[in-house]
Formats: sequence, structure tokens, C-alpha cells
Amino acid sequence: MNFDAIWNDQMKFNRNFFNPETIRDNPEKFQQMNNFYCLAAHREISEALDTVPWKIHRKEHKPEVRSNTLEELTDVFKYLMTLFQLHGFTTALPLKRLKRRTIANPLS
Repeated sequence: MNFDAIWNDQMKFNRNFFNPETIRDNPEKFQQMNNFYCLAAHREISEALDTVPWKIHRKEHKPEVRSNTLEELTDVFKYLMTLFQLHGFTTALPLKRLKRRTIANPLS
């Protein structure tokens, strides 16, 4: 499955909640949806963090369950795609920007 197919599947799912072509015509609804998806992504990031011992002041000996981490990070990814779609971006723009930022900030 390629990124465009994943993007389109997410768009189809999102149409159950908003129409990406007309959502910006209703600023109140747009703001409500934007706030919801930002908060949802934030919550999922927090849940991803909770899947690993991250507090440097506390030694936790809980086993990492990678499938839980994968599940939470997948949810983050879905909410971020939804935010891009809510703002009217196509697949090309975020990928182009990501590539440009990656090249501009190499690790080497």
C-alpha cells in the first residue's frame, strides 16, 4: 500500500465527520474540528509516551510492548493526516515540505 492509498482511505473516513471542500466556509465548525484533532493527536502522543519508561528520575521495570507503541503512533499519524486534510493540503505538499526540511537539516 502506498502513501496516496493510505491518504485516500483516511480522506474517505474523514468525510464521515467533515467535508474537506467546504469545512473552511464555516469558521466555527473549522475551528472546532481543528481543536478536536489537535487535542486528539496530543492525547495519542501522550499515550505513545506511556508505552515506554520515560521518566529519568524513576526506574521503571515494565516491559515494552512494541505493539502498543505501534498502535498509539499509528493513531498519531492518522490524526496528523486528518489535520493536513482539514486544512486542505494534498499529499504532495506535506511530503515536499518534509523532504525539504530533511535535506535542510541533515544529521551528518
